[in-house]
Amino acid sequence: MAPTALERPHLSLASYAALKKAVADTLVQGQAQIEQLKVRVYWQTGTLIDQYLNQHPQGTTHGQQLMVRLAKDFQMEVTLFYRMLKFAQSFPNLATSQELTWSHYRELLTVPSPKKRLILARLATQHHWPVRRLRHELAKSQGAASASNKGHTPSGQLQEPDRPTREVRRVAWLAALDGKTQKVVDLGFNNYLALTSAQAKRWDTGTVITWQPATQQWQKGGALDDIYGYRGQVERVVDGDTLLVHIHLGLNIKRRQYLRVRGANVAERHTPVGDKARLAVQRLLKKETHPTYQIDFKSRSRDLYDRYIADIWLGGVYLNQWLLDQGLATPA
Repeated sequence: MAPTALERPHLSLASYAALKKAVADTLVQGQAQIEQLKVRVYWQTGTLIDQYLNQHPQGTTHGQQLMVRLAKDFQMEVTLFYRMLKFAQSFPNLATSQELTWSHYRELLTVPSPKKRLILARLATQHHWPVRRLRHELAKSQGAASASNKGHTPSGQLQEPDRPTREVRRVAWLAALDGKTQKVVDLGFNNYLALTSAQAKRWDTGTVITWQPATQQWQKGGALDDIYGYRGQVERVVDGDTLLVHIHLGLNIKRRQYLRVRGANVAERHTPVGDKARLAVQRLLKKETHPTYQIDFKSRSRDLYDRYIADIWLGGVYLNQWLLDQGLATPA
């Protein structure tokens, strides 16, 4: 690696152009070095945790308690320690010289197949893919998977998840501005609610809790899958497969967000097929939810355009499958 301006105190800077080039070289190289260091440190930390768990095999609960204890001692998110452990386990022979950033590896850790994960990592390194390109390739890879891997049954029917029925959330750590951490209710979509000191003592991070409207209190318990379920109010049908929704996070907290239907591709707006699909969804929305336009949905991830991929119910209709059944969409 060529020396940076910081390592050449006698560098001639006869013009602004020379200064600009020197600063650019310093910033780019410095940021690359920081990313490489982060990758190595996270991998080494995950390796240490993995070694400890192998030397002290005491079950899953022990591992969860260990992660929570580390997060509290180092005032960091508990999810980061889980990712570091998975990182070390997924890439046991990580090379000392790395071109991929931690953001690349975070995306790669979502790939369930070890073989496919390593292939994508090699391609991303060889072709210098930015993170956005890697996400695109991951989406293409998922799209080329078998129907069962895409969430479709062999008959082409989507696997409809259980519809959310209650406000179920999870306890998590949140870093404060003063560097300390506190236990909070993770309401989703980067919104959090502080717990009382009594609640923080009572519940560990990761605990599933349910809001009880009758008592206006949180109570321990609930299905883990329901933490991804929400109710919302449709502001606008953007496309046949995209809605702009005011999401009810609970306790009178709302968020405005685009939702993208999972498992179905609709033609673009301003095309005959796309406009037909959009109008059909508008009519269905009015028929099934008028006058409130309230919907239920579950979402776990986002796409390249920051839309949340969702299973959506309009009244009694499962929208994802309805689009396919009506011939308005093709399986995604």
